Amino acid sequence: MSDEEVKGLLDKILKSFLKKNRITKGKAGDEFRTIDRSCPHGVYLYVPERDLWRLVLINNDYWKPEGNGLYVIYFDNTKCPACRIYDNCWFKLVKKKPENAKYVIVLCSWFSLDCSSKAALRTFEKYSIHASPTTLFVCKKNGKTLFAKKYEGVLEIEELIAILTSLRSSCKPE
Repeated sequence: MSDEEVKGLLDKILKSFLKKNRITKGKAGDEFRTIDRSCPHGVYLYVPERDLWRLVLINNDYWKPEGNGLYVIYFDNTKCPACRIYDNCWFKLVKKKPENAKYVIVLCSWFSLDCSSKAALRTFEKYSIHASPTTLFVCKKNGKTLFAKKYEGVLEIEELIAILTSLRSSCKPE
């Protein structure tokens, strides 16, 4: 066997292995160290004390913030090159300011057009997300939404921290 034939065979084996081991479906409660395009579509909540992401919704109605506080929601499309750039800033923010907000990722392949999670699909639709990446800041107080501010496109870490700091002061618990 020539080197090219061996390389071709190894490539086929690797592709087959990756295809068989790719996560396509998950169940609520599954936990992930990081969220990337191999993760199942759905809605993920960051658990800072465990430094992981928990899949909270897959096939329910749209996700909505429960409880008081500031929620920072990242609408992520796995087929979006800008989202891959934004990941660097987003995950740095989550690690740097875990106590300042509740962090959520809504993950589909391409908005509600290509999404295997009804909950994620409906959440994209509920919040009228048509650009990616999109970051939505939502303040809940006494069971009511005080504000929801949407930022489309890639934000730098400094911009995210400034927005978070500004909005956090207007979303303090009583």
